[in-house]
Amino acid sequence: MLGLVLLASMAALARADYPAYCAKDMNANRVQPLKATNVQLIQVQVVVRHGARTPWSGSQCWDGYNEEWNCNIHEIQRPELKSDKEPLIVSREFEKIYTKGDNILAGTCNLGQMIDEGYHQQTQNGAHLREAYVGPRGLFQSTDGLDLTNTSDFYFESSDIPRTINSGMIIIDQIFPRGVNDSSKAAVPWHTSDYSRAIVTPNPNVCPKLSWIDAAWRKSDEYLAWTNSPANQQLERDLQKVVSHYSHDTLFDCFMTAKCTDRSLPSGIDDDLFARTTSRESSFQIQQYLYNQSSYARVGMAAYINRIRQRAISATKQQAPRFVLSAAHDTTIMPVLGALGGASWLTEWVPYASHMIFEVYANQTDHYVRILYQGKPLSVPGCSSELCPFSAFLALTEFAADSSICALPTSSNSDPVAAPTTSGTSASETTWTWLYVIGGVLAGTALGYFAGSRGTAERQGYSTLPDRA
Repeated sequence: MLGLVLLASMAALARADYPAYCAKDMNANRVQPLKATNVQLIQVQVVVRHGARTPWSGSQCWDGYNEEWNCNIHEIQRPELKSDKEPLIVSREFEKIYTKGDNILAGTCNLGQMIDEGYHQQTQNGAHLREAYVGPRGLFQSTDGLDLTNTSDFYFESSDIPRTINSGMIIIDQIFPRGVNDSSKAAVPWHTSDYSRAIVTPNPNVCPKLSWIDAAWRKSDEYLAWTNSPANQQLERDLQKVVSHYSHDTLFDCFMTAKCTDRSLPSGIDDDLFARTTSRESSFQIQQYLYNQSSYARVGMAAYINRIRQRAISATKQQAPRFVLSAAHDTTIMPVLGALGGASWLTEWVPYASHMIFEVYANQTDHYVRILYQGKPLSVPGCSSELCPFSAFLALTEFAADSSICALPTSSNSDPVAAPTTSGTSASETTWTWLYVIGGVLAGTALGYFAGSRGTAERQGYSTLPDRA
């Protein structure tokens, strides 16, 4: 027993050397069980980020960057013509291989491709979700006899990008292991769309108001004060001494993909400079989402949140899939957190393989909702416990039902309309957020940097459920 304790302690110390972003401890994502016994779980909607990956940009991270990335996740493809006019011709399976030496990155990986660690992260996610939702008190008593091709009962979707598609499929295979005769069944539907028209992230192509809000944010006093702060100016000077030809658009990703996989950083990047740099980039992204009471996040994710809302409403009428999986991105989960919970929920750049879960429960008289991030319940306005009246969920997501939310204002002099404070974010909390993100740089501490200091205490949540729920 002592040996096991020592091994566990050593593993914890090893994980503490990595930013929380790397998701080295997937047990932190396990779903907290609901202690109520007088309600029945009737629907689960999971939004999950893809697993660990290679850098996403083709731009060189910095002068001299030439890291080799090799990936062992291969895709098997079988193109078939499905038509009422022609008989189905079964194709042989083909393996898609990125040829070494022919890619932007050295090695066998494509840009942004999920690496082996990402595969293992998602298998653990799948195991945790199976533990939470398959069993005597789960959404499913067992997985025997389930028909995953029935889109009235199951709905799987992702952006049309390999790392999200792979992540989602890996999770589904873990939750619902293949039976002996599954090979003879029809293919499981997987839904996606053109990325240029996708609503899985804030998309100015489909929501023109986003560009207007972004421009207003970049001209705001808060943003200009933060950008020109002495701490940020000093950080820029310190970076330029040791890193050449970098871009702020890719700096966070370049640093994190290197740090999470034990690759080299530029000479001169010590822990302090790494922390200040990643904190600055985290702060930039979070500020955009939280600006003016989360206007950008609420407008940009309204269509996506409305789909979650409508599925939940349909579930109360027994007219929706019981289980929905949406495999997406950090730029999905972060604005959803910001849109629904403001600074109380969005406190970090979300890690690889992180997830949000929306659960719907019922008893003989009413319906309830529980919302979780990384398996822990989030505090919803109007709720005194982790299990919230369905009316509180409807109030929280009401903004998303506004079909005109993306319309440009009629006056060019208009300011972005502040969202109602239904998320519980007061003006004082908004001010605190700006002080926090600026102060984080001043203090030289990265937002959510080390796994041992994720700041989870700052995120409002619950650990117990009153009996009356």
